[in-house]
Amino acid sequence: MAQIATTLSALTPTTCDPVDGGGIVTAPQVHLTAPWSVTGFYQHGWHSFSATGWIDPLEPPEPLPIPALRMVADDPAHAGANRPNGAGVGAVRNEHGEVLLLGALGLEARVHLVGGELVGRTEHGAEIPWFVARGAADEVFAAYARQLGEHLGRRRGPTPRLWSSWYSYYEQITEEQLRDVLTAVRNWPVDAFQVDDGWQCAVGDWQANDDFPAGMADLAARIGTAGLRPGLWIAPFIAWPSSQIFRQRPEWFVAGEDGQPLPVGYNWGAWYYALDLSRADVLDHVAEVIATARGWGYELLKLDFLFAGAVPGIRSTNGPREAVYRTAVQRIREAAGDEAYLLACGAPILPSIGVFDAIRISNDVSPYWDAPVLTEVVGATSEVSTRGAIATSLHRLWLAEVIATDPDVVFFRTRGNLLSEEQCRDLQDLAVIAGFRGTSDPPGWLDDAERERLVAYFASVPRIEHLGAYRFEFDGRVVDLSRLAQRAPVVGSRSGPRTRPRTPPR
Repeated sequence: MAQIATTLSALTPTTCDPVDGGGIVTAPQVHLTAPWSVTGFYQHGWHSFSATGWIDPLEPPEPLPIPALRMVADDPAHAGANRPNGAGVGAVRNEHGEVLLLGALGLEARVHLVGGELVGRTEHGAEIPWFVARGAADEVFAAYARQLGEHLGRRRGPTPRLWSSWYSYYEQITEEQLRDVLTAVRNWPVDAFQVDDGWQCAVGDWQANDDFPAGMADLAARIGTAGLRPGLWIAPFIAWPSSQIFRQRPEWFVAGEDGQPLPVGYNWGAWYYALDLSRADVLDHVAEVIATARGWGYELLKLDFLFAGAVPGIRSTNGPREAVYRTAVQRIREAAGDEAYLLACGAPILPSIGVFDAIRISNDVSPYWDAPVLTEVVGATSEVSTRGAIATSLHRLWLAEVIATDPDVVFFRTRGNLLSEEQCRDLQDLAVIAGFRGTSDPPGWLDDAERERLVAYFASVPRIEHLGAYRFEFDGRVVDLSRLAQRAPVVGSRSGPRTRPRTPPR
């Protein structure tokens, strides 16, 4: 608190209550001036896929020129901001690496950098507690995470080691195919088998399609019999325009100024729409979807595109957006039960804390390192790519204090994989550091050596020592990911977890 006291003259309001690692000030708006020249700003993205990291404070954000990309890059309400800003938290550092942090301990908050001043504001002028800390980056972010846990809650159970169908088969999954994979995967040191996108009739209509004739309960039972926890992907807050729910219940969706359902993102070759979670009947519907999946026997639910639950738009009750979202995900938790493992994906970060067991902390990885057209021409550093995913994940590892951090899957296969051996190792090391390991490698795509490396990796329980910044030691070696954390993200970066990359045949 001594360091905070030295900056109180530059803090408005000036009443700051001391807490572990810093201080708390309660107000709708906070101004905090850095006591030194600012060399970097910590830009925190709104949801899982939003670019996050340290950026040059002198370079204003440049929104992407393509509206479809801007829609899902970050919070659309702040897409036109002309100065660096972050969702819920912002920080500045000097040339010696000392950090000054301002972080919200409530919802609907944004931190802007105005000159050398951090300015925190709530969207509707509501008074909330803010955390202020000064010191080494690791220390101030750890202290902020502890305070988030005190104010929003924390859930930290054992993280599963899982196999997911997405990064191998994408939407092209069938009941027969997954049964075959399960037969081999059951002998691997994994805990869960996750059925990803492709099982449903349509996004919005959460019943088994014709490729799963025995139904989802039968598949869950087979997974359980194999000794694994059944997992299922659902995007409960969105729907395709072709879905039955959208055609039959258009009034259930967030509307635009024209009163018509508002497109909130583009994927699968079409726009999709967001359910109005301020409606009691919509919440009942969402709870029923979750309860049905749990009734089928799925213990792990990966809930995707959750940011759609808090996008700007016209709802039946136009209260604070993140509060509406948090009420909805709390209803999901009630429907799923405390024993269910809930993984949030594409989710607003702060409003998800205390409700979910784990959260994706980056855009999707991919079997390639970069997407040059998107990163160099469009400037989308948060687009699907392994390099972008690692960079954003490294800047969100501090969240592990209050929620399990999922940096996405790792690759061991060479089939359909353009990553080098070193790049695969970087991804594998990151997952160990984050404490959440998963893969989509089908057993039949691996040769004997690749299979042995995968099994050894998932069976290992290394002791991890944090050496500072992005350096760690485990398995008797030093892992330094600093070179991957330097890439400055851009506000306006597109996320797109359902984008299927093209990969060459083996």
